[in-house]
Amino acid sequence: MVVPLDDRRSGKDRRALPGNEPGPSERRLLDRRQFPPPQDPRNVSTAARQLQEAIDAFKKGRGLARLSADDLLDVLKKLGYREA
Repeated sequence: MVVPLDDRRSGKDRRALPGNEPGPSERRLLDRRQFPPPQDPRNVSTAARQLQEAIDAFKKGRGLARLSADDLLDVLKKLGYREA
């Protein structure tokens, strides 16, 4: 029995079909958040939440997966922290 092969040159992207969830590498590209949402948001201080949001926005704006020490320092300075 001969089974015909699918022609992948048709231009249809199987990942875009309904019901197809993105794979792990695609999920990482879609979501660059450093910090997952807390299970109990009341346990996170306001300052910590602001830092998390600033880091996530910095990474998303620059398309980064990780921050360097200099990047982290830039985020902290933008939040108003200064060297003592």
